[in-house]
Amino acid sequence: MAELGYETGWRVEKHPRLMATITLDLGEDIVAFGDHGVWTAVSNGDGSFREPKLVVCQFGYVAGGWRVEKHPRLLADTTGGGKADIVGFGNDGVFVARI
Repeated sequence: MAELGYETGWRVEKHPRLMATITLDLGEDIVAFGDHGVWTAVSNGDGSFREPKLVVCQFGYVAGGWRVEKHPRLLADTTGGGKADIVGFGNDGVFVARI
């Protein structure tokens, strides 16, 4: 998926990209923490993904000042519903967002 790659400005030291189930449809999806928030690319179930969409305007390098070396952002099912949520460890505590 070129839209979430190096050539389009995504960097390992700034932009974590993770795999998790965020829909109960067709497998693991991409969750990417960009400059301006969280992007998701839902799996098509055949090794390809739908176009990335900005879904949360927080947890980003610019949007919120989140840094890889200081603010871990993980994906976990916090509600038991089978879908991953964002768990971010920020300067002021722990934040959860359901995507």
